[in-house]
Amino acid sequence: MEKYVCDFDVVNEKAKKLCSIATDISTSADNYSTKIDSDLSGWTGGAKTKFEATNSDQVAITKTHSYNAEDLGEFILKVSESIEKIEQDLASLKI
Repeated sequence: MEKYVCDFDVVNEKAKKLCSIATDISTSADNYSTKIDSDLSGWTGGAKTKFEATNSDQVAITKTHSYNAEDLGEFILKVSESIEKIEQDLASLKI
């Protein structure tokens, strides 16, 4: 039976890459935040507080997006595996 759905190796490769990129983004956001916090150690007053809050908010948003992307990659992997199994099951029926 021909493969009618897709090339599952390519789908799985892209999904794994999405998960990897999401992890890299999350790690980069953490590293960025740590560096900014270190750079702000000499700051005082309202400007420091406002900048820290903005930094924290932006890092949180970035991490949320990276977690969502990683979840999407894992979901794509699971769906791909399920569809591939169904395709194999259909192929074994020789219909």
